[in-house]
Amino acid sequence: MSAFHPRVIPYFGGKARLVPRYPRPTRSEIVEPFAGSATYSLAYADLKVTLYDTYPLLVALWRYLIRVSPSEILSLPLVQHVDDLPESVCEEARWLVGWWMNSGSTAPCKSLCSWGKAGTRPNNYWGVGRRALLAEQVARIKHWTAHEVSYENLPVAQHPDATWFVDPPYQGSDGTHYSQDNSSLNFTHLGDWCRSLPGQVIVCENTGADWLPFEHLAYGKAGLNRPGWLSSAQALWTSDPRPVQDIFDLMAESSSSTELSGDTVKGDSEGE
Repeated sequence: MSAFHPRVIPYFGGKARLVPRYPRPTRSEIVEPFAGSATYSLAYADLKVTLYDTYPLLVALWRYLIRVSPSEILSLPLVQHVDDLPESVCEEARWLVGWWMNSGSTAPCKSLCSWGKAGTRPNNYWGVGRRALLAEQVARIKHWTAHEVSYENLPVAQHPDATWFVDPPYQGSDGTHYSQDNSSLNFTHLGDWCRSLPGQVIVCENTGADWLPFEHLAYGKAGLNRPGWLSSAQALWTSDPRPVQDIFDLMAESSSSTELSGDTVKGDSEGE
């Protein structure tokens, strides 16, 4: 795993803190059927990465980030309100700046939140530090692709031996906060689909979900430390027949305890 994988899109439900706790990819390609902020793929950005999502704005923003140059990112003005950006700034860049106005939101915001204005955790909000991190990160994802396709219509045959990181809106009330929420998901069908995937399959959920035999992973924050944003019990299902703890023990044998702590990420230590 790269030691440097800050978030690129601070979309609600991102897993920057939890990424080191998930099994490492064992294939040369990562496929994310519910891409969101794609923090798992960002940890292994040099691999082939294919993103799918049904949120049109999110997919359009990923496509922009894949094609934009670091110098273009660095040229984006440092403003506290999206409407203060020059007319020459494209719509996708406005979405990017808007998302970093209030980290952890389900859609781009207009104005910098109070924490951002106060300088609290500066790399979590639009500013000099975050802009520099984004410029460094977009240089690493030029070979990625992003597609506006639902998991049901995803061309599985094009990915015959991939690592599938499946992070859907969660079952129950926790999955209702997204712009593309869980209301249209048939979890029984999704579970069968996950079991049928070729290659390595990693599926995320909350403890208590019943559409796959999930095992407890860790306690993780749903977002930043804001009133009402509580920790949740994260769960995991993997196609690896070994118990989750056995997988972690093998990971620990070849990694330092710092790398596996999951508490901080270089350049993004206050990530969600």
